[in-house]
Amino acid sequence: MLTLIQIKSFLSISQSESSKDNLLKGFIADAVSELNSLCNRRLDWSEQTEILSGSGGTTLVLENYPVSKVSSIEILKGTWENLFTPPDTFDTSAILLREIGIIKLLKSYLFPKGESNIRVSYGAGYKGADDWAPNVNYAIGDYSRYNDAIYKCITAHTSGTTFDSSKWEPDSAKAVPESLAKALKHLAAKQFYESPAGKNLFMKSSESISSKQTDFKDIDISAIVHSFRSTNV
Repeated sequence: MLTLIQIKSFLSISQSESSKDNLLKGFIADAVSELNSLCNRRLDWSEQTEILSGSGGTTLVLENYPVSKVSSIEILKGTWENLFTPPDTFDTSAILLREIGIIKLLKSYLFPKGESNIRVSYGAGYKGADDWAPNVNYAIGDYSRYNDAIYKCITAHTSGTTFDSSKWEPDSAKAVPESLAKALKHLAAKQFYESPAGKNLFMKSSESISSKQTDFKDIDISAIVHSFRSTNV
């Protein structure tokens, strides 16, 4: 959810200085893990399979969100079977409330009552990417953030002065919100400054976001955690 370029820029480390890259990647991973634990959900995007208990109703609450896609819903009948009868599909027979991870079935479909009898495969969480920029060599599979959306490069190219949508495809995952990115920077930077690699450096006191200066000490991690903490339990 936080890129190496972003954390190095925040710490005022030259992008050409690579000696600390692996260390910084570890701090980013630790910061993501800490936020996941504090928020009681997985915030970074991943494909996941969840086993849930059916209530006999039309609604199912997933553990993680925002949900970008639902690949399958299966019910246990000795073996796992597709909930939907062809030609019905998830898209034609259910509503997905992406922001809160809730599935509502349509038509006559129900989540049969039982213990651990529903299996849902889905993708959920936020994706981080560096902002799109001109005069950059992009390879197929690279991700970029443009207008607060995530795009995947589908044609290798050197970017021009304007974003060429024909060379990118929109990604269904949501971009990391600014407040969450700020919390990740704070946590990763704290680990860096407390490590031997950063012990002789002064902790960053502020950052500029959209021409606004934000005091580093004023970042309220607890408030950010509260706003993203899952109640889907």
